[in-house]
Amino acid sequence: GGEEVREAQGARELVVEVTRNMNAKKITCLARNIFGQTSADYILNVEYSPSFVHAPTDVTGNSGDRIILQCQVDSNPKAEYVWMKNGDIFEMVGKGPLLSFTLSALTAGSYTCQAAVPGFSAIMRDAKVLMRGPPEILGKNGAQFGSVGESVHIHCETESVPIANDFFWTFNGEELNRDSPMFTIIETRDGSRVKSTVIIKDAKIHHFGEYLCGVQ
Repeated sequence: GGEEVREAQGARELVVEVTRNMNAKKITCLARNIFGQTSADYILNVEYSPSFVHAPTDVTGNSGDRIILQCQVDSNPKAEYVWMKNGDIFEMVGKGPLLSFTLSALTAGSYTCQAAVPGFSAIMRDAKVLMRGPPEILGKNGAQFGSVGESVHIHCETESVPIANDFFWTFNGEELNRDSPMFTIIETRDGSRVKSTVIIKDAKIHHFGEYLCGVQ
């Protein structure tokens, strides 16, 4: 019930430009004369590089939730899967197309699925696993520097789910007023992270001191 390759009629040899879609397809050679006919079947084994069928996706949950990340590729031969945490090739946390774990402060983070097939380049895809909770300020107690007469930027970055929506700043113990003409406060968002920045144009010596940021 297959389709005849008309271009190959009478040929002793068939040259096929294969694609991944032709893997495991059957090719039949049929020979006949006045006494009868015979045939031989050939199954194509086409090796090809991995491509994602189902890539891992970002997940948000509560502490104690069961998290399942899925990673599936199409390839021949079959791919081997390795999971890494926070982009660290030395922190392998699992093998196989599924990764399952209980969500906690220790297990939240970024996970990478790597699919490898011999003879081809490995492919990778990242997914973030976020846990709902209060905002956490990143890089606490870090010194930031500037010079008199320059524009000075003071940063405070936080990460949380849901994202933080209310920052406040103090300078030497006194809260900064957002309406002050002395500086500007802006917030920028990137996924679950929010960065608040105090901008002081033409900084004077009295602008230097201890800045603290808070968030809720």
